[in-house]
Amino acid sequence: MLFSKTTCEKWNSVRKCRPYLLTLLNHHMNWSSLECVLDILLQLNNVEKFEPSSVLDLITAITTNPKLWQGREMNASKSRSNEGLMLLNHDQLTALLLYMIEECKVKNEDPSITWTELSAFMLTKLSVILKHCLAKNNCVQIFHNIYLKYINSSNIAVFKQILSLVYTNDPNIISKLQYYDMDSFLDPVIIKESEGCALDSISHTVVSSIVSTKIKRDKELNKKIYDYEILAKRLCTTHPLLFLRVFELLSAPLRRCCYLEFRAMKSGHLLLLNNILDLLESLEPTVYFSFYTDSLHKLLGIFLTIISNNLNVSAARKEFNTLLTKFGNRVHSYIAANSQDAMIFIKSNIMWFGNIIERYKTIGNLNLLISQNDQVIVLQPPNETSNDLPYDHFFSCFKDSDSANNLLSDMERSAYRSNRALEPFLNKVTSLIRNPSSHLRLPSLGLLLHYLQFNNSNLSTNSVLVPAILSALLSDDDEVSSTIRNHIDSLSMSREMALSLLLETFKVGIYKSLNTTPMITKTISTMNLQSGC
Repeated sequence: MLFSKTTCEKWNSVRKCRPYLLTLLNHHMNWSSLECVLDILLQLNNVEKFEPSSVLDLITAITTNPKLWQGREMNASKSRSNEGLMLLNHDQLTALLLYMIEECKVKNEDPSITWTELSAFMLTKLSVILKHCLAKNNCVQIFHNIYLKYINSSNIAVFKQILSLVYTNDPNIISKLQYYDMDSFLDPVIIKESEGCALDSISHTVVSSIVSTKIKRDKELNKKIYDYEILAKRLCTTHPLLFLRVFELLSAPLRRCCYLEFRAMKSGHLLLLNNILDLLESLEPTVYFSFYTDSLHKLLGIFLTIISNNLNVSAARKEFNTLLTKFGNRVHSYIAANSQDAMIFIKSNIMWFGNIIERYKTIGNLNLLISQNDQVIVLQPPNETSNDLPYDHFFSCFKDSDSANNLLSDMERSAYRSNRALEPFLNKVTSLIRNPSSHLRLPSLGLLLHYLQFNNSNLSTNSVLVPAILSALLSDDDEVSSTIRNHIDSLSMSREMALSLLLETFKVGIYKSLNTTPMITKTISTMNLQSGC
């Protein structure tokens, strides 16, 4: 009577009284009877028999029942995790999510309901489910099972919308989404337009801290800004869709650089400009999606204005050369990822590009963009050199220390252009951190730190890195072991490695009578700073 989908006219009067009857059911029925009702409603074979809205209303009402909160604190502190008050098993949670998918599908098909209203409805229902039902369960596994068994062409759009909203509320599920190959179901449009996100405050703080440059900083502020830059790159690589929600914040503060002379810009803002271009690289290719076009064109337009207003700067100036080359790399990456929108940007600024190419013909890759009769032609570079190191030549260069040092220097330059260039050589680099020679050990550790700081969460590479680092940490050579201990806070920037590294560091401290408390405390402080990613 309360939950049936029947359309018989004799039930119309009952259907009008459903809210009142649900209230009576919730407040006047004993717990054993309510449990029986829930067991019937949340059976998988009964999902198609009952009205989704009535079931979801009952679940919401039960979670606010005063009896349920006796002895519990409703407004718990932020440090406390959510409780799975409903104590539902996987099958019941699957049924509950199927009810929600069905209800959202009905509302999605209603032309009178706007996306804003649908999004608000989804968030309201999801907040109850996430807080009281999914708190102690692997929700990604449940979504994966639902996708395999119940999702078809009629409800796939709603499924993606709900999964995207779950991700915005709990970004930590990204590693599990990647494990189940479900990160492709995240809808960038939904994530961009959703009302709230758990990472918004962190992203806003990080971006605001990076762009609030000052010409003179004390040492402590410099260290904090560096930490924020590392955190920003981790956010860009791990959660690009969430970081792009605050992408527009990057362009506004740069307007103050547009009309500065190069001398003034160099002293206070050049590092900021290079860092933002590095962030743009970390966001590739997501940032080149069509719905980020306006913000991206605004940002690239500001860089174009800055470069065009400094055409009097000599091409021999290394700082300006670096900025121009990075900008050219981003333009070419844009063309490769989204040529249609990239050409619109280039054609709308063809005069500026023409002036830059005419002035700096010998610099890097901007001279590959040539205007001819208002047409933009992209030419391949005649002598393009690969950023990647020759793999076959790599292992033959460690016969003497000089060639090894030169190769490690080349790898460092290659890594700063593209972090992916290091991946084929990780096994060899990790073996070198145990080398007795500091000339090989320290550069190898520096490469490893750079890779970990800017690398996305990668379970396969972590399975290679963790044993190698632990082996070096437990080495009988005190110099090798101390090198790892002194950098343990930076190595733990990859959170998947942190627990095992800290445990072994503590054991080494006890075994060798060393005071490892300061470095462990520093590591935990660093991890708290980057807890959002």
